[in-house]
Amino acid sequence: TDLIAACAQTGKALNIKKGQFVSPADIALAVQKAQSFGATDVLLTERGTSFGYRDLVVDMRGLREMRRAAPVCFDATHSAQLPGAGDGVSAGDREMVAPLARAAVAVGIDALFVEVHSNPVEAPCDGLCQLTPPALERLLYEVLRIAAALESHLRHHLHDHDSDSAHRLGDGRRPHPPTHPRRRYAAVHLARDPLLPCGGHRTAAGSGKRGVPRGLRPHKT
Repeated sequence: TDLIAACAQTGKALNIKKGQFVSPADIALAVQKAQSFGATDVLLTERGTSFGYRDLVVDMRGLREMRRAAPVCFDATHSAQLPGAGDGVSAGDREMVAPLARAAVAVGIDALFVEVHSNPVEAPCDGLCQLTPPALERLLYEVLRIAAALESHLRHHLHDHDSDSAHRLGDGRRPHPPTHPRRRYAAVHLARDPLLPCGGHRTAAGSGKRGVPRGLRPHKT
């Protein structure tokens, strides 16, 4: 409580990482606590749930549950981690990073976190879960295609809904679409999704340089 209060009172955006022993529904209480201390911009991060010894599992249903409380970032790197499975350190399964990331984007997230290293075997930590830059480029292409397909479906659905509403009004007027704030977390451009409960968010893609949509280029660190 003291840490959440101290962070919230800075007035800055707050990223709360869901403990790997906490249920998706229970992490909403942390959001409420942060908001009670004045936080207005809270992000939740999903990074897997403990599954027996030295293993994690990602329950994709939890992403939707968490988004009822706040926008959600999916940490694909640490979700593929095998805690304590190495020789005195954590291990991981790099091959699971991309499939988990694609699945999370398909379910609906607001930000994607991926650790990258030019030579993962030499990384100080989490090397077994890190991608190379070329692998990241392929993954971004894949998730952006998924996000674009969802965006197209959403627009088609809203168009049909607006047309039906205008027909019921009987005056030919089309209801104005709701306006929502746009935010930026990590490398993802957020857009409100009126189809989600409690006004959730989902990733939205726009064209950019070199085929990488604006708002989804990796940040340099």
